[in-house]
Amino acid sequence: MRPRGAPGANRPAFRPPHLDNAWLLAWHTPCFVAVTPNVAQPLRDMAALAEEPARGLPSLTPLEALFGALGTAAEPDAAARELIALLEAEPVLREGVPVYVGRLCRSVRSWAALADLSLLPAHGLLAEMQDRLTAKILPSHRPPHDLIEVLDEIGQGRGASLWAERTSDDALIALCRALLPEDEASRQTLVHGSLRAIELLSHRLAATGEEPHLALFAEGGGDHESPFLAQAHEVVRFTAARREQRDDADPAHAFVLLRQCEDETARIERRIPQSGATIRLTYELERMSDLIARLRLLLTTLSPDPEVAWPARITLLRQLLRARIESQRVLPVVRRGLHLVAAEIVSHAGRAGGSYITRTRGEYMRMWRAAAGAGALVALAAVFKVGLGAWKAPLVIEAFLFSLNYAACFVAVQMLGFTIATKQPAMTAAALSENVDGQRDDHTRLVETIVCLSRSQLAAILGNVLVAFPAAFLASWGLAHLLGAPVADAAKAAHLVHDLHPLESGAIPHAALTGVWLSLAGIVAGYVSNSVIARHVPTRIARSRPLGRWLGEARRARLAELTASRAGATTGSVVLGVLLGSTGMVGLALGLPLEIRHVSFASANLGLAMHSLGPSGVALAWSVAGIASIGVTNLVVSFFLSLVLAMRARGQGFRELPSLAGHLARAFFRDFPGWFLPVGRTARASEPPPARPSLPGMRRPA
Repeated sequence: MRPRGAPGANRPAFRPPHLDNAWLLAWHTPCFVAVTPNVAQPLRDMAALAEEPARGLPSLTPLEALFGALGTAAEPDAAARELIALLEAEPVLREGVPVYVGRLCRSVRSWAALADLSLLPAHGLLAEMQDRLTAKILPSHRPPHDLIEVLDEIGQGRGASLWAERTSDDALIALCRALLPEDEASRQTLVHGSLRAIELLSHRLAATGEEPHLALFAEGGGDHESPFLAQAHEVVRFTAARREQRDDADPAHAFVLLRQCEDETARIERRIPQSGATIRLTYELERMSDLIARLRLLLTTLSPDPEVAWPARITLLRQLLRARIESQRVLPVVRRGLHLVAAEIVSHAGRAGGSYITRTRGEYMRMWRAAAGAGALVALAAVFKVGLGAWKAPLVIEAFLFSLNYAACFVAVQMLGFTIATKQPAMTAAALSENVDGQRDDHTRLVETIVCLSRSQLAAILGNVLVAFPAAFLASWGLAHLLGAPVADAAKAAHLVHDLHPLESGAIPHAALTGVWLSLAGIVAGYVSNSVIARHVPTRIARSRPLGRWLGEARRARLAELTASRAGATTGSVVLGVLLGSTGMVGLALGLPLEIRHVSFASANLGLAMHSLGPSGVALAWSVAGIASIGVTNLVVSFFLSLVLAMRARGQGFRELPSLAGHLARAFFRDFPGWFLPVGRTARASEPPPARPSLPGMRRPA
């Protein structure tokens, strides 16, 4: 090795055989004179082991030490250059290290790792979680020469994975090609392991794609020729030709069939909003996507073109190292399971949410009428709640009565086709997420949707609030004439007014908790609606012979129709009623200040207090400010939680939000009235209205 500044020090130091990377021409001797003993010593240990007689799997200690040192490298590319330079500088290493790597390749069983790591398991996530928890206590039952065990041994920390992630493709390719054994037996061992993994993955894909419940979603009910079976036949032909080194060992047709399998899974995914999704269906679709991606990657690694094969090999290496780290953790399995549950919940919510976004003037006016009807029912429920509280029933009984009152109100609103503004965000967030998913490049339609959503939500909340207040006032006035006393006495009325103060009470945090309950109720409604459709419950009810005997044909058909259209919304209404009605009891039992503040009921409570105390006894300005803050908090918390769930379910991030915010700002100043009224650009852009479901319980005008 030349010292720095010696003659010839500026000449290229080493260019590994068969390397055409232009950047290697710039390597100079100073690049490798600073090799640390932490990196050099493992290489010397490998060379020493290569001189020993071959006895199965060689010791993995040098590899573990090497990756441990590389994981701490400040400049990963420089570390790779140092390793290659060191191999050239010391002939013993140049000859011995590839021999050690060749023995390792011939001894390791690679096909199981290639077919399993980073892919969803066939036995499901619950069984996978159980296996990972067990593996934290009991050792693995796999043989030590399995590649999974080898990766576990050499990558016990995150050093190997972190170094591979941080190192450029060119540097990793150069290093791998420098370490690659020259004997044909080692190379063929790697190829045969890849071929066996390809065959295994191909048959798994064929078996999963031909599941009977998946055939129900395929075009023609799965009676046409299956691309899943066809790709399995083609892969077997290709692997046989490759083993025999025939001239027809070309995977081009296999790539075509894999593309057809991908198209088939995409068609099934597009039918999910209409047919519903189960966790099993979503899981198997994701698993098939994983299998197709791994098959395509492994086939690419066998390409005769080095410029095509080596980048794929580096991608595969990174996936295996990363997957081995994650395979020892339980949290990734939990995260994947939550994603599947979220996908099932959201898959049908987007359709329901679209019905709450008014795009035309007629829909906007119907939204006002629906919100006004709900406001009147909320006023009656507020009157009943005050009356139930006056009974001073035991705590559990009172919570049950409050829950029953809330649930009856919400179910009545839903059955009569009215709408409560605060229940909409859980559905409209899923609809908005669908627009984000389909318009990543062009935000024009998405901005129009947000503008329409803004004025729709404003119309709904104003319709609720502006009707609930006078309706509660009139109800209290009427009952006072009938009963001789107002619904709320002076002490209760003062308490109602105090609860609305945005500063002197916990109105805002209690409204935030209510927003969480609203989002949770929306999740339940979406889950039930999706499950009813995905499991074909209405069809099964309509064909049930026992129900036909008990109810009669007409009632059975009506029950099936109601189940299809109302099951999710009704269940969500009942759940929301129970959450709102029992929160106070739970807070008292736990000694926590847990209460709820719902904007529509807050407006109705102000009407009751106004009748009891008169205008002079109510701090009207603070009460109005409190109602406004409660409404904003309800909507923002519920919408945010639901939007996060919907975007996570669709695998979306929030990187596009800054760009979207700019488009929204320009739309706000360009079409300011359109954010509040159905006028301007967005109203004109929405005519004629697209074919989509109208508001629940409402008929679209002819």
